[in-house]
Amino acid sequence: MLTRRIHVAILPVNGRDAQRTAAGIPGNFTFDEAVELCRQAGIDSLLVCHFGIFDFNTVGRETFS
Repeated sequence: MLTRRIHVAILPVNGRDAQRTAAGIPGNFTFDEAVELCRQAGIDSLLVCHFGIFDFNTVGRETFS
């Protein structure tokens, strides 16, 4: 069986909360969840996506500091 290592994860990071859930928006990873997933999986780099696409469903830039 061929095994390959993942070097970069591209994950949707815009979070989720009760307000979005009530509006029918399921949300995605929080930044901390995405980082923890990469850490646990041994993935060196994270590229966030879905950030800032929609004003009603994003997180502030300070989230990534």
